[in-house]
Amino acid sequence: VGQALAALRQYHRWTRILPAGAALDRILEHTGYLALASTTPGGVEAGDLLHAVDRVRQVVEDGGSLAAAADALAADTEASNDVESLPLEPGRTDVVRLMNLHKAKGLEADVVFLADSCGGVKKWIDVHIERAGAGSTVGAALAAARRACPGPRGWFKVEKKTEGSYAAKLLGEHADWDAHKAAEEPYLAAEEDRLLYVAATRAREMLVVSRFAGSGRKNPAWGALDDHLSAAKELAIPKAAIAAEPRPLTCSAKAQADYHGARESADATVNQPSWSITSVTADAKHIARMTAKEEPAAVDDATRVVAQDSPSHRADAGMAWGMLIHGLLEHAMRHPSATREDLRRLAMWLTVEEPQLREVIKQAIDVVQQVAVAPFWAEARSAEHHEEAPFCVGGPDHALLNGVIDLLFSANDRWSLRDYKTDVALSPAAYAPQLSAYRQALESLGFKVSDIDLVDVRAFQR
Repeated sequence: VGQALAALRQYHRWTRILPAGAALDRILEHTGYLALASTTPGGVEAGDLLHAVDRVRQVVEDGGSLAAAADALAADTEASNDVESLPLEPGRTDVVRLMNLHKAKGLEADVVFLADSCGGVKKWIDVHIERAGAGSTVGAALAAARRACPGPRGWFKVEKKTEGSYAAKLLGEHADWDAHKAAEEPYLAAEEDRLLYVAATRAREMLVVSRFAGSGRKNPAWGALDDHLSAAKELAIPKAAIAAEPRPLTCSAKAQADYHGARESADATVNQPSWSITSVTADAKHIARMTAKEEPAAVDDATRVVAQDSPSHRADAGMAWGMLIHGLLEHAMRHPSATREDLRRLAMWLTVEEPQLREVIKQAIDVVQQVAVAPFWAEARSAEHHEEAPFCVGGPDHALLNGVIDLLFSANDRWSLRDYKTDVALSPAAYAPQLSAYRQALESLGFKVSDIDLVDVRAFQR
């Protein structure tokens, strides 16, 4: 339970100090859920998961909150019953896929069978939605009603249905229901034709359409296609199919021993990590903790859970103080119109779990406003810039290196980086490997880097 609560606390902090998409990436990576989802056939669940993360990024970039992103995902889920999933692996060519017409949208295959030989059911119309627009036709009574009451409208029948019968008892309907029904029929027929067109155009080389050869059917198979199948070539069906002879399995002691040995060997292979991941700050183990005392501590990694400082430590020092400053600087750069009161409200939120910082909120805001008048700040704000920009790059031996850049901005087709530091006694030489790692990561992503520098936040403290 303790480990679970610690993990949840860490995930919660990530959502507060990182962009929503980056926080979700970290959470999925740390939990191993993305790796688990990728083990499904074709990686379908992992593909859907990555699509959901992209949806969250889209909502947040448009100004929405994490709660709004969750609402958008819920709406997508309700509307996606007929949407094909997004597998990570390409489709196999040696399998037969069965799906309805809606799921076939956007897919193709060399050979497609339209296999419904029953022809579907008769269209049941119990709702009419008025769809005004070019090409719409309505009766005189409906046209008069439209002129009297413009705007979208709808009509429906009121019926009573029972579980034991498909028949429904009519309780009430509009006086002009026959006209409404007639107006709805062309729309439903057009929708059916569009769906058939989608189905018939999925085939790259051959389309096979099944038919019901009997007579007297009111609903022939495949509707609008039925009248055009008379000249189609009949598909030859072999009388018998040759299947491979099944091989009986052996259950001898030797076979079982060989099986167990193969399984243990396979387990030993897959249980060896084929890749590793670390962060730029996690690699900088020589960096001392940002406290009033110059004592070595855990890693200066803003993505880790902040441990409670001891009473001997000042409130305006340590990782919690650094995270507060980083959060306020990010907001101030992202929102130029932010007032001191805006920063104070944000600081109250950022210190919910660190109440000891409440006494230095005024001091933190003073520092941020002093940084905001520095020359690099104006240069960044006047150009393309990114705050708390996450990145992940590949390295040798299947190693992944990720990190978050405090401030990245362009200047004459080149990019500058600023890394905020709140150390009590800043030692630039100690951070040289970290800055070098940032440069290498940016250049590997195709960025032309002009300069990378530290910003000693305490130099702005008065």
